[in-house]
Amino acid sequence: MATISYKLRPGSNKAAPIYLIFSYGRKKELRYSTGWKVKNPQNWDSRKQRLKVVVSEPLASKINQALQKLEIHFENKYNELIASRIEINNQVLRNELDLYLKKKKQKITLTSYKTLLECYEWYYEYYSVNPLPTTKRPLAIGTVKSYRTSFSVIKQFNDTVYAVNYDRINLNFYTDFIDFLNERGFSRNYIANHIKMLKTIMNYAWEKKFHNSLDFKSKSFAKINEEIDSIYLNEEELERIQNIKLEGRLDNVRDLFIIGANTGLRVSDFNRLTANNIKNGDGFKYLEIKSKKTGKLVAIPLKKVVLQILKKRKGQLPYSMPEQNINNLLKDIGNLAGIVEPISIKKTKGGELVSITKPKNQMITTHTARRSFCTNAYLAGMATFDIMAISGHKTEKSFYKYIKVSNLERLRKIAKHPFFN
Repeated sequence: MATISYKLRPGSNKAAPIYLIFSYGRKKELRYSTGWKVKNPQNWDSRKQRLKVVVSEPLASKINQALQKLEIHFENKYNELIASRIEINNQVLRNELDLYLKKKKQKITLTSYKTLLECYEWYYEYYSVNPLPTTKRPLAIGTVKSYRTSFSVIKQFNDTVYAVNYDRINLNFYTDFIDFLNERGFSRNYIANHIKMLKTIMNYAWEKKFHNSLDFKSKSFAKINEEIDSIYLNEEELERIQNIKLEGRLDNVRDLFIIGANTGLRVSDFNRLTANNIKNGDGFKYLEIKSKKTGKLVAIPLKKVVLQILKKRKGQLPYSMPEQNINNLLKDIGNLAGIVEPISIKKTKGGELVSITKPKNQMITTHTARRSFCTNAYLAGMATFDIMAISGHKTEKSFYKYIKVSNLERLRKIAKHPFFN
């Protein structure tokens, strides 16, 4: 039978640390410093295993409450470890206490068996602070958020439809899960993202030998993406945004967006630029930054419009702002610039193809800047290879899907090639 008690470090006449003593088997005992101290050992009630609430111990009530919470948490965690069939030792127990008291950020039990839901949650929590074996760096903050959302959806399915486990993730589940998401009106790309993440977890668990089910590797168990008619702004529209008179936050957002539209950087990068990122080349200035998403160092020559922004700001870059705030203000900026023509897009939502029409300014986001850069650079005749070096696209196929060029625009570009002249 496992028991928890608290004791002071013996032999101390002054401030004494409080230790948690956990006995969980024959000759199995863990002694762990809680990090809390008693100012005077005489104020410790050994029978109640709590501090006496006296004037000389001003933190007594707070410490007693913390000890109570620690005791409850640790008992529950120990029972979870027993149920998960993990081999329990002092190292595992100490790690759990470190996690609870925030002395550590990640778990160490990498090889212990985990159920599907346990593995799912553990995966994004662990790799949010530890490097992935494939990329050699932790998951990006946005990716962790996506995993957390996807986990909650899988758990909701588990709680309301039927319990999921490794063997249950088969083609029948695939159909049921997509029906479940369609009933909630989710888009096809949103559903595809859930399938993609589930396949990642299943593959990780398979490599860890938690299961031997292989249905998830089937071609029929696929993430079905949909190409959405996302917008881009052409050079004339960008110039209209540059020329309107703005002040305060609107001016700051406009400058951030214009820098993104002329460098191809993601918002996670152009929203954190400083003067230190601006370098001097052989007669020209360029921007150098380590991509937050890929970890690669990117160097981009600065166009005249970006240099004008630097001059206006006396060599400083626009200050960083929350992405949601930027997106909201970009719609106002687009409206002030007269970019309001109606745009219709088609997407699959809830299993049905729907058409949505909005004023173009309502569709401008931080990502529009990056897409505009790639599309405008392509139409201006820049080599695809050079654009991809900046954008980070790994294949031309993915690049051509990303840029937004109409058949007529593509035809105009091809017509300018020397072959046709």
